[in-house]
Amino acid sequence: GEGQIRSSVVVDNRIYIIHYTQIKVYNKNTFEFIETLGLQPGRAHFAFVTKDGDILIPDWARHVIYKIPRSNPSSFSIFMGKIGDNSIISYPISSAIDNDGNILVLEYNPSRLVIFDPTGKNRIAEYGG
Repeated sequence: GEGQIRSSVVVDNRIYIIHYTQIKVYNKNTFEFIETLGLQPGRAHFAFVTKDGDILIPDWARHVIYKIPRSNPSSFSIFMGKIGDNSIISYPISSAIDNDGNILVLEYNPSRLVIFDPTGKNRIAEYGG
């Protein structure tokens, strides 16, 4: 099945419902189903929207954060991390963006907050763990 609903976000006229195992997209105005994205998160968690309207979705089972770009809302890619490799990010369960565009990633194990620059490639700081 779809698994538990983990979060939802709205970008433009689309509602993204993030389940543990898939992402369903609906029209914001009519609530009609649009599509199921090919992305199959292992354990997706709380999605968030960047200031540019891109959606970032942490997947703690695979140690990655996926990106659904506003410019192409039916596509996705790995934005941060590498599937199966927890050396970059480890069990990400939540993320946010600060006023400077830096990406804050809350990791489940070890319990820590890691801050990356806006590209997601350079670690700025970490707390806890």
